[in-house]
Amino acid sequence: MKRSRELREELDSDSETAGTQPTIRPVFKVTQLDSAIDDELDSFAMRCNLPPHREALAFKTYDEYEVHYNKSHTNRCLECRKNFPSEHLLNVHIEECHDPLVTVKREKGEHTYSCFVEGCERKCMTHQKRRMHLIDKHMYPKNFFFAVTRDGIDGLSAPRESPRG
Repeated sequence: MKRSRELREELDSDSETAGTQPTIRPVFKVTQLDSAIDDELDSFAMRCNLPPHREALAFKTYDEYEVHYNKSHTNRCLECRKNFPSEHLLNVHIEECHDPLVTVKREKGEHTYSCFVEGCERKCMTHQKRRMHLIDKHMYPKNFFFAVTRDGIDGLSAPRESPRG
């Protein structure tokens, strides 16, 4: 940032009259933490207070927190609070479990079970036919957790990777 010429001239004329250079004093900000808080901050880098946790969860590193956040808070259904491994599977869940129009279409015999593979537009008549489509066309393993769109992943010990379509 440039100083205005008027200010410089004013400073020059002041220093000429006083016979000394203006002094600049550094300003310091002193902060002090309570030692208990300081110790707590040293041991935990991040805390999570987001729902559905009743009490804050503490994480020693940002990476640990990020893994937790992505697993627990990114693709959660606002209706039933279930968590899903991807936005696409969350949308399939909402469509199949909470959309009354899809329920009416299903009752009329329309194909309403969307493929799990993002970009595949296939809709099947039943979830069993979708399972066969995923195994045959997208090489999903037969032991894949196909109920993911109904149950979510909260109860699973580790998120399962799906094959690329």
